[in-house]
Amino acid sequence: MGSANGKLVPTGGGDAIELPGESVLIGRRPSCDIRMDFQNISGHHCRLSFRDGFWFLEDLESQNGTKVSGTRILPRTNKMIQPGDLITIGKRDFVMDYVPGKAISPVVESAAVEDLTVPLMQKAGLEKVGKGKSKSSQSPVAFDPADFLLDDEID
Repeated sequence: MGSANGKLVPTGGGDAIELPGESVLIGRRPSCDIRMDFQNISGHHCRLSFRDGFWFLEDLESQNGTKVSGTRILPRTNKMIQPGDLITIGKRDFVMDYVPGKAISPVVESAAVEDLTVPLMQKAGLEKVGKGKSKSSQSPVAFDPADFLLDDEID
């Protein structure tokens, strides 16, 4: 599979599990890259993917779930894993040990989960939020190009 890009270190002791390659399938089935033959581990439990110098974890709709630092991740979503994060697969805990590659903005991870309560025009700065209203009841105010003129552009 290639050289290791990191490892999963069991918190209860035991040998670290090397993470070779760019995609590692974890589960109970013999066809998995990392086989965990325990009843609380699904056949195809989760997948670790190494992209842009970082590991991402995806739960594959497992029965007992996958957690990162105590928070269960939603099935079929990718969660960026930082070095030192605690990963729980079924009831087994591991610490992620790797050196990140290229630095990317933390915004990249949160960009996958958009705030759908904010209108796109408002996100783009083309609409302003009305004044004096709570955020949940704010209505957009029409875009005024004069708000974006520099002092030397005013006649």
